Amino acid sequence: MAKKVSKFFRIGVEGDTCDGRVISAQDIQEMAETFDPRVYGCRINLEHLRGILPDGIFKRYGDVVELKAEKIDDDSALKGKWALFAKITPTDDLIAMNKAAQKVYTSM
Repeated sequence: MAKKVSKFFRIGVEGDTCDGRVISAQDIQEMAETFDPRVYGCRINLEHLRGILPDGIFKRYGDVVELKAEKIDDDSALKGKWALFAKITPTDDLIAMNKAAQKVYTSM
């Protein structure tokens, strides 16, 4: 069965983060340029926590399969900043959470 692949969506923007880190434009560009899921898998976790059992709340919710970097070109305060966009293969559980308006923001 073929996996569902999402369209590209924004997962991060250059600048300060809520946990005190700074993500630079260069960081964004390098992540997009060097990402290769054949080398390092990129699983989707809930709240950066990883359970040891496959049926618990902290199981994996899919994979990141592609990244790209683009400058934001809209009329928001983020105009001109570099952003990281991802395509993912979400599990049915992640799709259900998203449809219920839960866990709609990303973290990296």
